[in-house]
Parts: sequence; C-alpha cells; structure tokens
Amino acid sequence: MKMGYFTMSFGSNEPMESIVKCLSNLGYDGFELCTWKGYPMDVNSLNKDKIRKMRQLVEDAGLVINAIGGHIGYIEPDEKLRKNNVNRTKRNIDLAVDLGARVVDTFSGVSPKGFSEKKAWEMLVESISECADYASERDIIIGFEPHIGLFIDTPEKMLHLISLIESPSLKVNFDVSHFAILGLEIPKVIRKLSEHIVHTHLKDVKGVYPDFQFCIPGEGELNIKEFILSLKESGYDGFVTSEISGMRQKLPGYDPYFAAELTYKTVSAIFKELKLK
Repeated sequence: MKMGYFTMSFGSNEPMESIVKCLSNLGYDGFELCTWKGYPMDVNSLNKDKIRKMRQLVEDAGLVINAIGGHIGYIEPDEKLRKNNVNRTKRNIDLAVDLGARVVDTFSGVSPKGFSEKKAWEMLVESISECADYASERDIIIGFEPHIGLFIDTPEKMLHLISLIESPSLKVNFDVSHFAILGLEIPKVIRKLSEHIVHTHLKDVKGVYPDFQFCIPGEGELNIKEFILSLKESGYDGFVTSEISGMRQKLPGYDPYFAAELTYKTVSAIFKELKLK
C-alpha cells in the first residue's frame, strides 16, 4: 500500500509547484489531482502544454498522480447538462491517460426533487455506462464513490449499480468517512465491496449522520488502523489517499500544509506499525 493525498485540500489558490514540493518533502508517494471547476488543473482549462508541464513537475519530484478527482453528477433533468457532465468525465479520462493515472473518480450526484427513483437509476446507468465504455477503450478505471447525501450513498446501492452496468472498468472508490458517519462497521463494508475497490479516500470523522464533522486524519474518532488493516486483509494494494473535506477547510485558521503534515504523520505511523512501508 502507498500513501497519496487529495489536492483539493490545498484549495484553488495554492500553486501546483508548492503543493508538489510539500508532498514530496513530507514523503508522500503520489496524489490525486482534482480537476474540479476553479481548481488549478480544472480539466476544461487545460491544454497540451499545461498537461506536459504538470507531468514533468510530478516526475521531477519523484511522485505519481494516482487518480484524477473528477467528481460530477449525472442525474440531470436538463439533457444538455447531463451530456456536458458525461463529456467532462471523458475529458478526465483522457487526462488520466496523459498523466499516467489509472483511476478517474466520480459519484452520482443528487436526484432532483420530484424525480422518480426509476428515472434517476435509468439516467445514472446510461451516463456511467457511456463513461465506463470510454474508460475501457483507454485502459482507465472509473472509481465510483458512494457519498452521503447523494443518490448512491450505501454499499448496497453501489453493488446494484455495478450489477446493472457489468463493466470491468467500473469499480469503487472507497471513501471510508461516508460509511463511518452512517455508523456502519468498516471491516464488514470492506469485505462486502472488496473485489471492486480500486481506490480509497481517507477523511477522519466525529459523530454520526446527521450530527457529524469531517476532520483531518488524526483529529477525529475514526479507527484508521482498523480501516487500513481491513484493506490489507482484503488484498487491496493501492493508494490510501487522504482527503480534507471542504467542511474542515472552512474552519478558521485552516492551514493546508499543516493538514498535509498531520495526515502524513498519522497515516505513516500506522503503515510502519503494520509493516506496510
């Protein structure tokens, strides 16, 4: 297992050079590159030269880009908007190829008020099937993330989506925090989804939904050692990629570089104890 870090925690105003230098100096192996609107590597703002420079920056630092964070919703009454979101995911898949990443992460989005469950499933399946087919042609995997408050939010719904699409390019991005705040037993959830897990997100947590907080790893109540050990026992051998939620970033005095350092100290100590690194 290796350590990654989700760059959205640095916010859109931090230069990529500073981010990459920080992660390399701390000892990270790689990171997930967020391509959301407004971020330094917003997928719609990229050109060949910017992508080339990004790849060189990462290689020079001895890191890898382990995934592309391209989360966007697909359950949209406006067909033009839905197609735009599918096409944005396809651009993220192309970017993953260009940057040597294996995974493109995404999620379902919310189901609009008044939308039938049947229609939501149909729209989601149509969209993700198209994305998965495109990913398969390029040897990329879609890491689909069950997410609190969204249409796909439980292990059962995730497995149902996989059964409906039946694509080897559709796997699970396992964000432990979204299961932890539901009060689920993490080892059991990992066993249930183990054959499909291709990527992970680690946020610490306090409380249970709806009275909860997302935290920097090392600040909360999550049994991180149990999470990582369960991944190891399941046969997972990818990245443990930490994510700092927007909820945590909005708190007064948030320092992204402190978050990166605390995360590294917390997770690397567990890796060492479990003889993973």
